[in-house]
Amino acid sequence: MRRRHTRAGYPIDGTMECIEFDPPRAIGFLIHDGPVEMRGRQSIEPEGESSSRFTISVDIPGAPNPLDPMPVENSLRRIKELIESER
Repeated sequence: MRRRHTRAGYPIDGTMECIEFDPPRAIGFLIHDGPVEMRGRQSIEPEGESSSRFTISVDIPGAPNPLDPMPVENSLRRIKELIESER
């Protein structure tokens, strides 16, 4: 899919391609935002009788090390809000 976001303060055009789809266990994406390539994967595994483990991984080749944690923390906070709103 084509995408545009403005998290950097200006619009960035890009694409997102689903490269793994194993419902309800996992989904993976290849993302190109301008010149930046990212690979992301999310998985859910049962853990006990009434809970699950939600794992997110992101690989950004060429990203500065260490990566600015603020965008990642904001994304995780939003994901948590969405999950908790479904209860």
